Amino acid sequence: FPYTTLFRSQAYCSIYYIITMYQRKKSTKILEKQLQVIQEKITHCFPLMRGSVVTIGIKDKQPKFSLSLKGKTRLLYLGKHKEPIAKKWSDNYKKILGFIDEMTFINMELLRRMKAPGGRGSDKHQ
Repeated sequence: FPYTTLFRSQAYCSIYYIITMYQRKKSTKILEKQLQVIQEKITHCFPLMRGSVVTIGIKDKQPKFSLSLKGKTRLLYLGKHKEPIAKKWSDNYKKILGFIDEMTFINMELLRRMKAPGGRGSDKHQ
């Protein structure tokens, strides 16, 4: 899905429109298959941590993990050997956010296509 990195940008609304038009051309079965693929990708994104790896210091720069929690920033010293591990876990968290956005757009399209009780709704893409 080529738009993942753009979902959290300021152009969210126009991206939503582009993706919606793109998704509407796909069949329901293809969209459901896309959901399965995304769910499989998510299983490979663990462990994870919310936060960022930052380098702090003027002379002796130290890698630390930074997390903002309840309005307070918490820092954890990493050292050189833990820095790549923390970076990977932080990147996993960001990947999952992108996957959640993708799944949301697909599920919105699937909901749009569902028939309401009593016959209303669209299922022309079945």
